[in-house]
Parts: sequence; C-alpha cells; structure tokens
Amino acid sequence: MPMTIRPINKEDIKDIFKINNSVQGNPWTRNAIQAEIENPLSLGWVSLDKVVITGYIFIRKNGSESEIMTVGVSPENQRKGIGEKLISHALAQLPQGSTVNLEVSHLNEGALTLYKKIGFIVTATRKSYYPDGSDGLCMQLNT
Repeated sequence: MPMTIRPINKEDIKDIFKINNSVQGNPWTRNAIQAEIENPLSLGWVSLDKVVITGYIFIRKNGSESEIMTVGVSPENQRKGIGEKLISHALAQLPQGSTVNLEVSHLNEGALTLYKKIGFIVTATRKSYYPDGSDGLCMQLNT
C-alpha cells in the first residue's frame, strides 16, 4: 500500500509528539501540538504507511503568507521522500502566489538540502538562534 497523506486530527497528538521528540533539537510539548491543531490559522497533515504515522507537517497561514512551523519524519522513515511529499502536499493547498517562510538550523544539512531542492532560498541568518547555539536560517519560497 502506498503512502497516504491526510489532515491531522487530535488523535494524532501522541504519534506526532513521539516523532517530534525523536527528530527535533527543540521539540514541542503535547500542549503545543494540540494548540497548533486547534489554531484556526494552522493547517496540518500526517503521512501514513498503512495506519502508522510516519511524518507530519504544520503550516500557519496568514493571507498570502504562510510559515512552515514544523515538519518531521520518524527516524526509521527518513531518506524515503516522505518529507518532500508532505511539503509538496502542503504547498499545493496554498493559493498560487503565496509566500512561504521557514526557519532551520544551519547544522540541519538534510533539511537544508531538501528545502533548497524544493526551491526555498536563504533570506537571512539569525546568529545563535537555537538553544544549541546554532544559527537559524530564514528561508522563503514564492509559489
């Protein structure tokens, strides 16, 4: 059965939390994930292999601008194209001509490679932005 993508719901919090904690240097709390699901400006999807959640993405939309808030793929499912499919799916839901922003650690080479492949460009650097002291790269894509 091929990978499927569906909208996030509250029953997904436990699985998203588990993935988020295993892949993010500064993970979200369960309450933060729930708040994002409940935020009327937030859009979110999960990827599934049969019934197992393999990844997630949250985008916050504000008019013609959107921001990828967080995206993650479980460690055992990385490097299989799931992150790219999730991001592409999310971008396809936005109006043509949208501006999409995100922030990523300059040390996250896998994510940087993926974002650049999709067409994001670095627009600014936030020195020592993350708790580990790494710089935050601001990236942008115009759809």
